[in-house]
Amino acid sequence: MSRRILCTYLGTCLAWGSVFPLVKVALEGYAPADVVFGRTFLGAITLVALTFMKRETLPRGWSTWRHLWVVGVLASVIPGLFVALAETRTSAALAGILAGMIPLATLFFLVTAFRDEPVHRHQVVGLIIGFVGLIFITGAWQGFGHNCWWAVALLIATVLSYGAVFPYIKRYLSPLHLHPLTLASGQQIAASLTLMPFVVASGSIHWHLATTPTMSILVLGLFPGGLAFMWNFDTVHAWGSSAASTVEYVCAIVAVVEGVGLLHESLYWYQPVGGVIVIVGALVGWAQLPRRAAAAE
Repeated sequence: MSRRILCTYLGTCLAWGSVFPLVKVALEGYAPADVVFGRTFLGAITLVALTFMKRETLPRGWSTWRHLWVVGVLASVIPGLFVALAETRTSAALAGILAGMIPLATLFFLVTAFRDEPVHRHQVVGLIIGFVGLIFITGAWQGFGHNCWWAVALLIATVLSYGAVFPYIKRYLSPLHLHPLTLASGQQIAASLTLMPFVVASGSIHWHLATTPTMSILVLGLFPGGLAFMWNFDTVHAWGSSAASTVEYVCAIVAVVEGVGLLHESLYWYQPVGGVIVIVGALVGWAQLPRRAAAAE
């Protein structure tokens, strides 16, 4: 584990964990579509500027751009729209805790759509445990508790979208050995172009420059929407999709701390309990608990 990759991993944790509180603040002054497009477009500008400053090149070839467009839709367009819409009716803390399920979603896609080896018993058990954790996080036994059902559904769809990103990058983009800046720039360019016609058609753009929400969008564009994607490509290339996806565990902690501590959101007992159950499920699913037990013996 190199120090550089560890720093990019931790930077990604902090940046992506702050997405949910920052989106919540940005929604105080802008519509969801404005927040998503602003974050993605500013992220693309940041990454393209860095690409030319470091004398790297933008992606070439339709095949590469096609894969980058898929990643852009899965990692920027769908999550951006769904999280912004969901947070109009739920808390940033809950969104962050649910994001902790992304490693389990990654495992789900690795044993289904990206299946390269037989499915093992521990993977099935891990997914079942993770589903139990999801029930706790959402408070499903009491009708989703204090949260709107469709907002929770959008957050779960976001988790599934992110879960497909890591194995997709590892299979189709990592073998190209392109610079992380090149990949991240291409992804955000593709995502921005995809979002633009929908935002314009909706007529939702109204930049009235409210100070705090505007600063939130600027930070979203620079870090979560810009640099963090470059860092993530670097981490996936160095560690693989399974290890890189664990960034979401730390992101969940960051989101909860910022949501409760800075935004004064409520946190109910069953939400962190569910988060812990999800982490246990992921450890079982990735065979981390048996492996450690064997090593101890």
